[in-house]
Amino acid sequence: MVIRQVQEKQWKHVYSQITTDGRATPLSLQFDVEINCNGVDYILKVQPERNRKIIALQAMKNHYIVFPVSLSVKIIS
Repeated sequence: MVIRQVQEKQWKHVYSQITTDGRATPLSLQFDVEINCNGVDYILKVQPERNRKIIALQAMKNHYIVFPVSLSVKIIS
């Protein structure tokens, strides 16, 4: 776990990026934010706190691969 305090002039931007780009789980205070570091995709679990603090709880490699899917449906009436 890493805790960082953000400068006051940057807090609104950082907080809005986390809450808009991150995925939140219902009834949870943490957000999953996707980041790329040295060509590797990670999911960073972060939690905004009071006093402009951000807690990085966990970083995991993102192993999810998204394949394009096409679906063909035939409706029989």
